[in-house]
Amino acid sequence: MRRMYKSVVAGLCLLPMALLTTTGSASAATNSLTVATYDRTGAKVSTGLTVVNVATNEEYKGTGNKTRWVLPKGIYAIVGDIWTSRDQSDTMSARVVTVSGTTKTTLDARWGKPLTVNLDKAPGPAFNQTLNAFICVGPDSFGRTGAWNKPGKLYVIPHNSKYLRFAYSSDWQNQQDALHNEAYVVAGSATTVPTTLTHTFHTASLATITNYVRSGPSAGDSVGVRMTASGACQDGNSITMYSGEMPAVAKVHAMAGTWTVDTDWSAVQKNGEQAFIGFLPRTVKLVGGKSTAQALLSSAWGPARELPAVGNGSIGFMTSSMFTDPSAGTWGSEGSERSLVTLYGPDNKVIRSLWRTDWRDGDPYFSAKVTKNGWYTLKVNGQRWRPDQAYPSTMLSTRADATFRMYVTAKAPARVADVIIPQLIPLGLSLTNSAKPGTKTTVQIRPDRRYPGPDLRFGSVTGKSATLLSSSDGGKTWRSAAVRKVGSSWLADVTNPGQAGYVSLRARLLATNGQWVEVTITRAYRVS
Repeated sequence: MRRMYKSVVAGLCLLPMALLTTTGSASAATNSLTVATYDRTGAKVSTGLTVVNVATNEEYKGTGNKTRWVLPKGIYAIVGDIWTSRDQSDTMSARVVTVSGTTKTTLDARWGKPLTVNLDKAPGPAFNQTLNAFICVGPDSFGRTGAWNKPGKLYVIPHNSKYLRFAYSSDWQNQQDALHNEAYVVAGSATTVPTTLTHTFHTASLATITNYVRSGPSAGDSVGVRMTASGACQDGNSITMYSGEMPAVAKVHAMAGTWTVDTDWSAVQKNGEQAFIGFLPRTVKLVGGKSTAQALLSSAWGPARELPAVGNGSIGFMTSSMFTDPSAGTWGSEGSERSLVTLYGPDNKVIRSLWRTDWRDGDPYFSAKVTKNGWYTLKVNGQRWRPDQAYPSTMLSTRADATFRMYVTAKAPARVADVIIPQLIPLGLSLTNSAKPGTKTTVQIRPDRRYPGPDLRFGSVTGKSATLLSSSDGGKTWRSAAVRKVGSSWLADVTNPGQAGYVSLRARLLATNGQWVEVTITRAYRVS
């Protein structure tokens, strides 16, 4: 053995000096990281890990006790969830290390402290508690790792690094009544992984929000409602408040602050698979000790948000918001529409007529060239359209039509057309978006004119008057309703038919500049 060693050394001495120098430099430039991971019994386990360069935010995936990461020199955060099968527990783990040369570190679940979240007054045996915890890197939540488990089964390894963020939440839910859920929700976050992991919240300081999830205008057969608290690392830490059929009521007692309420719905397609078809995000601010309510998926779904773009020799319109919940903000609709868009010139002749759709890879945007100044009419005839789904026969808002009457200066800089959309909101409807036969339904005509962003000029336009028509025979005949101005909106009372059926609505909103928009929603709400 000694002679063999000497012969190898002698052989190396015969190699060119340049080759030896290059090899040595490459070896010195190699920086590696390995991580040993242990569960709560002290056994080595293969744990999925994310390694994040805190300077570049680049992420590297791998496995504890298996992966050898070859990395540039730098500071790295390591995050992962160590699962212990013996007690069915999760341990949220993180370390921050400087990688230079051969670097080794350890994540040991036995270092974990239990995450404990309590209410000062227990909500009762019918409520089941769940804990959630997340660790991420930096303010933009790179390397996010999370876990959820039962009380006593979720641990966290504290680490005071400034590069780490921590978030937790806990919910107590009573789901014994399939259509009436009640829950308590609390949450917190920190800009490190703190050593204090026991928290008690006072039920008297919680706010109450009741979510009324209606049925009718959505083509979905099931819906999910989730809440997410604001704070470091909370994005993605959503808690399901309800999941099931529509309609439903989900009452939530939550800590004061800003929450995001996300509603999404799905339906069984013709191939038998469940598919996502729509979403509605909403931000709510809750006040401790106060109660509030909100209706989700309310009638009537019609044109919103999108206004025509005019100028620079063209007129354009985005059709993807033709079916929008009236409470939706910047985002939220069912999409899946097909619209015939027709532009008429000052001589009332058709300039262009084109079908547009946002289904699959369709193009929902319409545009046409214009060369003359004058009055133009843009008609958009929208209909629900999803070829892989059979729509229910009872669906509301099956069709939405909009007519924009605008004066256009063809060569002027591009701007948002100086028109206002009348959004139609029937008030006082039931969970099925229904009114009783023979009653009157007050319909709000709300002016909808929103700033679309920095690309287009946006003028100030004032509404002058509004009109409202209703039909109970599918649009064959129409009856006018008296309209009164209340604040910034208009209200009209519609007399409902004496038997079960549907009511369609048509409103026109005239601006002080003489331009107007007319919206028609077929089957805006139900009478039953």
